[in-house]
Amino acid sequence: MGKEQKAIFALLMALSGKRNRKKHARLFLMLAMNMRVEISLEFKKYNPAKLVEFGGGVVTAQSGNTDLPNPPDPLGDITTACGALDLLNKKISGGDLSKATRNLRNQKFNSLCDLLETNAGYVANTANRTAAGDYERALQIANSSGHVLQQKGQPHGRSFEKVRVEDGTVHVRAVRGGSGGPKGHLWRYGLTTAKGVVPTSTVTQYSKQVDMVLTDIPSKSIIAVQHANIELAGHVKKWGHPTFSFNTPDPYDWSDWIYIVVP
Repeated sequence: MGKEQKAIFALLMALSGKRNRKKHARLFLMLAMNMRVEISLEFKKYNPAKLVEFGGGVVTAQSGNTDLPNPPDPLGDITTACGALDLLNKKISGGDLSKATRNLRNQKFNSLCDLLETNAGYVANTANRTAAGDYERALQIANSSGHVLQQKGQPHGRSFEKVRVEDGTVHVRAVRGGSGGPKGHLWRYGLTTAKGVVPTSTVTQYSKQVDMVLTDIPSKSIIAVQHANIELAGHVKKWGHPTFSFNTPDPYDWSDWIYIVVP
Protein backbone atom coordinates (compact mmCIF):
# COMPACT_ATOMS: atom_id res chain seq x y z
CA MET A 1 0.00 0.00 0.00
CA GLY A 2 1.52 3.38 -1.03
CA LYS A 3 1.71 6.53 1.09
CA GLU A 4 -1.10 8.23 -0.83
CA GLN A 5 -3.41 5.25 -0.37
CA LYS A 6 -2.49 4.94 3.32
CA ALA A 7 -3.42 8.60 3.82
CA ILE A 8 -6.82 8.04 2.16
CA PHE A 9 -7.42 4.95 4.26
CA ALA A 10 -6.46 6.73 7.50
CA LEU A 11 -8.77 9.63 6.68
CA LEU A 12 -11.69 7.33 5.97
CA MET A 13 -11.15 5.41 9.19
CA ALA A 14 -10.85 8.63 11.21
CA LEU A 15 -14.10 9.98 9.81
CA SER A 16 -16.05 6.78 10.28
CA GLY A 17 -17.53 5.23 13.35
CA LYS A 18 -17.47 1.52 14.06
CA ARG A 19 -20.75 1.03 12.21
CA ASN A 20 -19.41 2.54 8.97
CA ARG A 21 -15.87 1.22 8.92
CA LYS A 22 -16.64 -1.78 6.75
CA LYS A 23 -18.41 0.44 4.22
CA HIS A 24 -15.51 2.89 4.14
CA ALA A 25 -13.00 0.08 3.85
CA ARG A 26 -14.85 -1.10 0.73
CA LEU A 27 -14.78 2.49 -0.59
CA PHE A 28 -11.03 2.59 -0.04
CA LEU A 29 -10.59 -0.61 -2.03
CA MET A 30 -12.60 0.89 -4.88
CA LEU A 31 -10.41 4.01 -4.83
CA ALA A 32 -7.26 1.92 -4.77
CA MET A 33 -8.38 -0.13 -7.76
CA ASN A 34 -8.78 3.09 -9.80
CA MET A 35 -5.27 4.37 -8.97
CA ARG A 36 -3.53 2.94 -12.00
CA VAL A 37 -0.59 4.19 -14.00
CA GLU A 38 -1.15 4.88 -17.68
CA ILE A 39 1.53 5.28 -20.34
CA SER A 40 1.43 8.19 -22.77
CA LEU A 41 1.22 7.52 -26.50
CA GLU A 42 2.41 11.02 -27.38
CA PHE A 43 5.45 9.50 -29.10
CA LYS A 44 3.19 8.83 -32.09
CA LYS A 45 3.28 12.61 -32.71
CA TYR A 46 7.10 12.78 -32.65
CA ASN A 47 9.05 13.46 -35.81
CA PRO A 48 10.97 10.44 -37.18
CA ALA A 49 14.34 11.46 -35.71
CA LYS A 50 12.87 12.03 -32.26
CA LEU A 51 11.00 8.71 -32.43
CA VAL A 52 14.28 6.87 -33.11
CA GLU A 53 15.85 8.55 -30.08
CA PHE A 54 12.83 7.73 -27.92
CA GLY A 55 12.79 4.08 -29.04
CA GLY A 56 16.48 3.74 -28.23
CA GLY A 57 15.79 5.14 -24.77
CA VAL A 58 13.06 2.55 -24.18
CA VAL A 59 15.43 -0.27 -25.14
CA THR A 60 18.20 1.08 -22.87
CA ALA A 61 15.82 1.50 -19.93
CA GLN A 62 14.33 -1.99 -20.20
CA SER A 63 17.49 -3.95 -20.99
CA GLY A 64 18.18 -5.99 -17.87
CA ASN A 65 15.22 -4.40 -16.06
CA THR A 66 14.05 -7.13 -13.68
CA ASP A 67 10.67 -5.42 -13.23
CA LEU A 68 9.98 -5.71 -16.97
CA PRO A 69 11.51 -9.06 -17.93
CA ASN A 70 9.23 -10.34 -20.72
CA PRO A 71 8.07 -7.72 -23.24
CA PRO A 72 5.71 -9.18 -25.88
CA ASP A 73 8.04 -8.00 -28.66
CA PRO A 74 11.77 -8.58 -28.02
CA LEU A 75 13.72 -5.39 -27.37
CA GLY A 76 15.90 -6.40 -30.31
CA ASP A 77 12.90 -5.87 -32.60
CA ILE A 78 12.60 -2.27 -31.39
CA THR A 79 16.34 -1.76 -31.93
CA THR A 80 16.06 -3.14 -35.47
CA ALA A 81 13.05 -0.92 -36.20
CA CYS A 82 14.92 2.12 -34.86
CA GLY A 83 17.89 1.31 -37.09
CA ALA A 84 15.71 0.92 -40.19
CA LEU A 85 13.96 4.24 -39.57
CA ASP A 86 17.22 6.03 -38.77
CA LEU A 87 18.77 4.80 -42.02
CA LEU A 88 15.87 6.23 -44.03
CA ASN A 89 16.01 9.49 -42.07
CA LYS A 90 19.66 9.85 -43.10
CA LYS A 91 18.88 9.03 -46.75
CA ILE A 92 16.24 11.76 -46.87
CA SER A 93 18.49 14.23 -45.05
CA GLY A 94 21.18 13.39 -47.60
CA GLY A 95 18.95 14.48 -50.47
CA ASP A 96 16.96 11.37 -51.42
CA LEU A 97 13.49 12.91 -51.57
CA SER A 98 11.94 10.28 -53.83
CA LYS A 99 8.36 9.24 -53.16
CA ALA A 100 9.43 5.61 -52.70
CA THR A 101 11.91 6.53 -49.95
CA ARG A 102 9.44 8.80 -48.17
CA ASN A 103 6.71 6.14 -48.32
CA LEU A 104 9.10 3.53 -46.97
CA ARG A 105 10.07 5.84 -44.12
CA ASN A 106 6.40 6.32 -43.27
CA GLN A 107 5.97 2.54 -43.14
CA LYS A 108 8.98 2.13 -40.86
CA PHE A 109 7.74 4.98 -38.67
CA ASN A 110 4.36 3.28 -38.25
CA SER A 111 5.99 -0.08 -37.56
CA LEU A 112 8.13 1.41 -34.80
CA CYS A 113 5.07 3.15 -33.33
CA ASP A 114 3.22 -0.18 -33.25
CA LEU A 115 6.09 -1.85 -31.39
CA LEU A 116 6.35 1.00 -28.88
CA GLU A 117 2.58 1.10 -28.36
CA THR A 118 2.47 -2.62 -27.63
CA ASN A 119 5.40 -2.17 -25.26
CA ALA A 120 3.64 0.73 -23.52
CA GLY A 121 0.60 -1.47 -22.86
CA TYR A 122 2.87 -4.18 -21.47
CA VAL A 123 4.59 -1.70 -19.16
CA ALA A 124 1.33 -0.32 -17.78
CA ASN A 125 -0.13 -3.79 -17.28
CA THR A 126 3.01 -5.16 -15.62
CA ALA A 127 3.44 -2.13 -13.36
CA ASN A 128 -0.14 -2.22 -12.11
CA ARG A 129 -0.22 -5.99 -11.69
CA THR A 130 3.16 -6.25 -9.96
CA ALA A 131 2.43 -3.34 -7.63
CA ALA A 132 -0.83 -5.01 -6.53
CA GLY A 133 -2.48 -1.73 -5.51
CA ASP A 134 0.69 0.08 -4.38
CA TYR A 135 0.46 3.15 -6.63
CA GLU A 136 3.93 4.44 -5.76
CA ARG A 137 5.45 1.09 -6.66
CA ALA A 138 3.56 1.10 -9.97
CA LEU A 139 4.92 4.58 -10.69
CA GLN A 140 8.44 3.37 -9.91
CA ILE A 141 8.17 0.50 -12.40
CA ALA A 142 6.58 2.66 -15.10
CA ASN A 143 9.19 5.39 -14.70
CA SER A 144 11.97 2.82 -15.14
CA SER A 145 10.64 1.78 -18.56
CA GLY A 146 11.82 4.68 -20.71
CA HIS A 147 8.22 5.64 -21.40
CA VAL A 148 6.41 8.81 -20.32
CA LEU A 149 3.43 8.65 -17.98
CA GLN A 150 0.01 9.67 -19.23
CA GLN A 151 -0.94 12.97 -17.62
CA LYS A 152 -4.48 13.72 -16.46
CA GLY A 153 -6.41 15.46 -19.18
CA GLN A 154 -3.92 14.49 -21.88
CA PRO A 155 -5.79 13.69 -25.08
CA HIS A 156 -5.63 10.31 -26.72
CA GLY A 157 -4.58 9.82 -30.30
CA ARG A 158 -6.21 11.65 -33.19
CA SER A 159 -8.00 8.62 -34.67
CA PHE A 160 -8.87 4.97 -34.03
CA GLU A 161 -6.23 3.70 -31.60
CA LYS A 162 -5.29 1.24 -28.90
CA VAL A 163 -6.02 2.71 -25.49
CA ARG A 164 -5.04 -0.18 -23.23
CA VAL A 165 -3.68 -3.69 -23.71
CA GLU A 166 -3.68 -5.99 -20.68
CA ASP A 167 -3.80 -9.70 -19.95
CA GLY A 168 -6.44 -11.03 -22.34
CA THR A 169 -8.00 -7.57 -22.82
CA VAL A 170 -7.80 -4.96 -25.56
CA HIS A 171 -9.39 -1.50 -25.32
CA VAL A 172 -9.71 0.53 -28.54
CA ARG A 173 -11.23 3.95 -29.21
CA ALA A 174 -12.58 5.64 -32.34
CA VAL A 175 -12.52 9.36 -33.00
CA ARG A 176 -15.41 11.21 -31.39
CA GLY A 177 -17.89 12.89 -33.69
CA GLY A 178 -19.65 16.18 -33.01
CA SER A 179 -23.36 16.83 -33.44
CA GLY A 180 -23.01 15.95 -37.12
CA GLY A 181 -20.62 13.07 -36.50
CA PRO A 182 -21.06 9.31 -36.87
CA LYS A 183 -24.34 7.76 -35.70
CA GLY A 184 -22.54 4.68 -34.48
CA HIS A 185 -19.50 2.48 -34.92
CA LEU A 186 -18.75 -0.89 -36.47
CA TRP A 187 -15.84 -2.91 -35.12
CA ARG A 188 -14.45 -5.89 -37.01
CA TYR A 189 -11.84 -8.13 -35.39
CA GLY A 190 -10.26 -11.57 -35.51
CA LEU A 191 -7.17 -13.52 -34.50
CA THR A 192 -4.32 -13.67 -36.99
CA THR A 193 -0.98 -15.41 -37.33
CA ALA A 194 1.24 -12.33 -37.69
CA LYS A 195 1.19 -8.54 -37.93
CA GLY A 196 0.16 -7.48 -41.43
CA VAL A 197 -1.79 -10.68 -42.09
CA VAL A 198 -5.53 -10.05 -42.43
CA PRO A 199 -7.52 -12.58 -40.34
CA THR A 200 -9.40 -15.24 -42.27
CA SER A 201 -12.28 -15.26 -39.79
CA THR A 202 -13.72 -12.10 -38.23
CA VAL A 203 -16.54 -10.92 -35.97
CA THR A 204 -18.36 -7.62 -36.53
CA GLN A 205 -19.95 -5.72 -33.66
CA TYR A 206 -22.04 -2.54 -33.61
CA SER A 207 -21.81 0.09 -30.88
CA LYS A 208 -23.07 3.62 -30.32
CA GLN A 209 -20.04 4.25 -28.12
CA VAL A 210 -16.57 5.28 -29.35
CA ASP A 211 -14.90 2.71 -27.08
CA MET A 212 -14.79 -1.06 -27.45
CA VAL A 213 -13.24 -3.49 -24.96
CA LEU A 214 -12.48 -7.09 -25.97
CA THR A 215 -11.88 -9.60 -23.18
CA ASP A 216 -10.89 -13.27 -22.86
CA ILE A 217 -8.37 -13.05 -25.72
CA PRO A 218 -5.83 -15.91 -25.62
CA SER A 219 -2.46 -14.88 -24.19
CA LYS A 220 0.38 -14.25 -26.68
CA SER A 221 -2.06 -14.10 -29.57
CA ILE A 222 -2.28 -11.37 -32.21
CA ILE A 223 -5.65 -9.75 -32.83
CA ALA A 224 -6.43 -7.53 -35.80
CA VAL A 225 -9.03 -4.77 -35.37
CA GLN A 226 -10.77 -2.58 -37.94
CA HIS A 227 -13.28 0.25 -37.56
CA ALA A 228 -15.94 1.97 -39.67
CA ASN A 229 -18.31 4.81 -38.89
CA ILE A 230 -22.05 4.27 -39.30
CA GLU A 231 -23.27 6.99 -41.64
CA LEU A 232 -25.80 7.29 -44.41
CA ALA A 233 -24.32 5.92 -47.62
CA GLY A 234 -25.36 5.91 -51.25
CA HIS A 235 -28.36 7.90 -52.51
CA VAL A 236 -30.60 9.18 -49.71
CA LYS A 237 -34.19 9.99 -50.53
CA LYS A 238 -35.96 12.97 -49.03
CA TRP A 239 -37.56 10.87 -46.27
CA GLY A 240 -34.12 9.78 -45.08
CA HIS A 241 -33.89 6.08 -46.06
CA PRO A 242 -30.39 5.07 -47.20
CA THR A 243 -30.28 3.20 -50.53
CA PHE A 244 -27.41 0.81 -51.32
CA SER A 245 -26.42 -0.67 -54.64
CA PHE A 246 -27.11 -4.40 -54.97
CA ASN A 247 -23.59 -4.75 -56.43
CA THR A 248 -21.87 -3.22 -53.38
CA PRO A 249 -21.42 -5.98 -50.79
CA ASP A 250 -19.81 -3.70 -48.17
CA PRO A 251 -20.78 -0.01 -48.31
CA TYR A 252 -18.75 1.01 -45.26
CA ASP A 253 -15.46 2.91 -45.37
CA TRP A 254 -13.30 0.68 -43.17
CA SER A 255 -10.08 1.87 -41.56
CA ASP A 256 -6.77 0.09 -42.00
CA TRP A 257 -6.28 -2.95 -39.77
CA ILE A 258 -4.26 -2.51 -36.61
CA TYR A 259 -2.49 -5.52 -35.15
CA ILE A 260 -2.21 -5.94 -31.38
CA VAL A 261 -0.06 -8.45 -29.51
CA VAL A 262 -1.94 -9.53 -26.37
CA PRO A 263 0.25 -10.13 -23.27
